[in-house]
Amino acid sequence: MYEGRFRNWLTAAQRVQDEVYGVRPVDLSEEEWSASLQKNFLCAHTELSEALQEMPWKEWRGPVGRPDFDARDLAIVEIIDALCHISNILNLLGVDDLELNDRYAKKVGYTRERDRGVS
Repeated sequence: MYEGRFRNWLTAAQRVQDEVYGVRPVDLSEEEWSASLQKNFLCAHTELSEALQEMPWKEWRGPVGRPDFDARDLAIVEIIDALCHISNILNLLGVDDLELNDRYAKKVGYTRERDRGVS
């Protein structure tokens, strides 16, 4: 049911790293790999924090609720930035598109069953 959800997302992300930056995880030293992993985690975290700042969630700053069009657009840009870093993390961990799709489908299935009170 969730087969192929991410299609070739990780392959495409690695292609950008190859073509633009000349970076392949298998070519990194242990120190470079570790630094890249940490940098991408911090960047993804930061981008998600920036997206949250575009959302009207602080009741002390005004009404909460759904964002207006401009705030929504700014949040989407930040979320896409976070996804770029998340794809880099998955590529650094050696995850390919097939594994990602399989694990995602299993996780969604498990969560669905758990939330229905089956597991």
